Order: sequence, then structure tokens, then C-alpha cells
Amino acid sequence: MKYLSPSSIGDWIHCQEYFKLRRVDGQWPPRGFIMSRETGTTFDAYVKRLINKRIDPAVLLSEFSAQNVDHAQALMYGKSLSEDYEKSGALQHLIDEGVASVNLDIEKEVNGVPVFGRIDGFMNDGTILDFKVSGVGKGASPKPGYYRCIKWAGYVEKVMQHDKSDEFLETIDETWALQTCIYTFLMGRKPFPGMKCRIEMVAVRENYKQFASYCNPISLSFQEYVWDLIPRVWDAVQDQIFPLPTYDKRKCNLWGRPCDVADKCEAYKRKDEESII
Repeated sequence: MKYLSPSSIGDWIHCQEYFKLRRVDGQWPPRGFIMSRETGTTFDAYVKRLINKRIDPAVLLSEFSAQNVDHAQALMYGKSLSEDYEKSGALQHLIDEGVASVNLDIEKEVNGVPVFGRIDGFMNDGTILDFKVSGVGKGASPKPGYYRCIKWAGYVEKVMQHDKSDEFLETIDETWALQTCIYTFLMGRKPFPGMKCRIEMVAVRENYKQFASYCNPISLSFQEYVWDLIPRVWDAVQDQIFPLPTYDKRKCNLWGRPCDVADKCEAYKRKDEESII
């Protein structure tokens, strides 16, 4: 491995054997088409074009493209979501609240470790901005903790605020907190009181969408945990020292099916053998 990333560190937290098989041994499953992922990629590309038209029209729009998306339905739907995001007023809110830049690839040392991040953007005060799309093909509601949520059904049906809008982000979604915390470190910061992040979530339902905005703090204790974890993961990779894998029903069966490296995992194989006996 040349560097760590938020997703690789997330894999480590999820399961160290999963991390090893995928990130160190290269046991990556074939990348098939997933409608939700490709739609999210397309939305991300188009919404950044819309933002850049407003804040920095000199930047070539061709820099923002739905790379590796060749599925017509995903391209059409992702573009449509970005248009609804603009029509609902959510884009104007983001502009008014101070989005400063979008699309940054940064590789630098964090606590002595090479780390790479693909950052969606940041606000004028340095707060990291990240876009999320959820519910494509199955339906989803926004996570709790938003300070504004626009329900859009071709018109603004409702604008809401959640009563947990001041809660720490890691209590709302630990993966979001991990990712944006590392992105903040990549922007040159160390753990500090008052770190916040900005999430723009698109939650899709059959007959409407919800555009939820979050600006939650990340606790200093969580920041310090992530800061200290980064060199521990890196040292394990460099020294090739990993714990023996153990079977965990919840972690080994994601979304109702075995994880994508289960057939390579000795702990999972032993679980199958034990069930036969």
C-alpha cells in the first residue's frame, strides 16, 4: 500500500481481516454495476458543475465528469437529482452559506503517515463538505441530526429541522465522522475543539426526495481516536502483523449476505465447516 484513505481505515475498523484481504492481499471482487453507486457518482459530478457555475465559472466544466459511469439510466437519474437539488433551493442555500471550492484530491502525511483523500469540497471557514445519496431503487429517509431538510415533490412541500442537529456526528453516522475528520486532517489541521463538517444528503423516495443539510460537530475524543489510529493501521501494514480472524455474524454478513471476501476468509470457512458438523 502506498497510502491510507478514509475508506481503507473504515475497512480496518469494520474488520481487520477484511482490510487485509482486500487492501493488502488484493482480493478485490470484480466491480459490477450498482445502480445506487453509479447514480451517486453522476449526481456528484453534476452538482459540482452547478456549484462551479456559481462560484468559479472560469474552471472548465469538463473537469467535473461522471467518470466510469456508462449506464444510461444512472446518468439520467443522477443528473435529474442534481436538477431537483437546484430547483428545491438546496443549492442556493449551500451557495449562500459559503461553499468555497469543490473537487480536491489531496495526498499528504497525517500524523507521519501518507494519506490520500478525494474531497468533495469545503466551506469558506474550512469546514469539509461532502455529498451523500441514499435510497436509489429502495427508498431511504434522511439520517437524524439535520438542521434543515427540504421535502421536494416537484415543489417544496415542507422544510424541517431535526431536534438532534447539535449532536456529535459520530453518534449520527460514525462513517461520516471518520471520513470528514480525516479530510480535515488532510487540510492541515490536527485534532481541535469545535471541528465541524457539512453533509448534504439526498434521500430518495418513490414520489419525492429529501435534501437534508448537516453541520454537526465531531467530538475531540473521536478526533484523537482517529489521529492515533492512523499510525497504528500503517504500522500493522508495514510490519505485516494482523490478528487472527474471528467470525462475527453481524460483520461477516452485510445487508443480509456474506461479505465480498467471505470465500477467502479462514474464519468464515471454519464457521461453515462447524455448521456442517
